[in-house]
Amino acid sequence: MALINASEAATSVTSTIPNSATFTVQGETVVTAGTPVQAAALAVPFDRAITVQNAPTNAANAILYVANSSANALLPLARVQLSRSQSVVLNVDNLSDIWLNSNNNGVVATLVVEA
Repeated sequence: MALINASEAATSVTSTIPNSATFTVQGETVVTAGTPVQAAALAVPFDRAITVQNAPTNAANAILYVANSSANALLPLARVQLSRSQSVVLNVDNLSDIWLNSNNNGVVATLVVEA
């Protein structure tokens, strides 16, 4: 096993990700509260992030749940909860890896993908 001293480790690796000049916006609607919806497939370029937002046009009490499976979209401790206008940044390779649910019918999620 090779050992690296602290001064070598501090200067060993640096990486920068260039800024993206374009992005894609995709809307998804949770038609029926309590029924998870899988986001439509869209490939996400390597080293790019996506943002999922509970759209600001939703009702004030609308909660959007974001998860990595249909089952997890139903479990309070296995999903992210977003109030209106809140967002979360995720690293996935396809938007279809994202499952959405909500407490109200017709809640809209906005997904932004860096290109």
